Amino acid sequence: MSSDFGDYEFHKTLWLKHPYSSFIRGFSFESSDYGKDLIYINWFVQPLYVPSDCITYIIGARVVGGNHNSYWHIKTDYLNNASAEILEAMLAEAKPKLEAFISPASVYTYLKANPASIRQTEARAYSAAYAGLPDYETELEVIINELNDPAKRYTDWLNEIYANTKLLLDNAKKGHPFVKSIMDEWIVKTKENLKL
Repeated sequence: MSSDFGDYEFHKTLWLKHPYSSFIRGFSFESSDYGKDLIYINWFVQPLYVPSDCITYIIGARVVGGNHNSYWHIKTDYLNNASAEILEAMLAEAKPKLEAFISPASVYTYLKANPASIRQTEARAYSAAYAGLPDYETELEVIINELNDPAKRYTDWLNEIYANTKLLLDNAKKGHPFVKSIMDEWIVKTKENLKL
């Protein structure tokens, strides 16, 4: 699309920065139910050491379209203009944000400053654990404390977060290499799930 994105490659509806190992970052392109000539473009970062079978958008946002809409008009007669506007918006809005994510520690730092959902708490704690940050066990304990009451684990995915976090904490007693080894296995599985 542009030499400014020379290290990005298309993978179905994703445009991902290569190489990637412990997390992916890039753009997704989604069609809209509101019209065949409308698309949504999202920038996102997804840690692969957080088990998943889909793109999660834990970190990211929409690339804002013309007239500050959340969508882009892609009509054949205006494709060249739209392409130029899209690239300009991607370069200005999203690429600097994507380039700031260089390691699991940078994912942790971002999520520490922008707390929100349990999924983001999970990604923050797992980023600290994968990076081997000094307080990673404390970060994992935040999840255990939040989900310790079985009534708070009212869905399968919340039970899975709890079980995975407990597994990491139990292995932290043996040392960080054991934790990282488990998470390396999760990376392989998540890549398989995402067909990367």
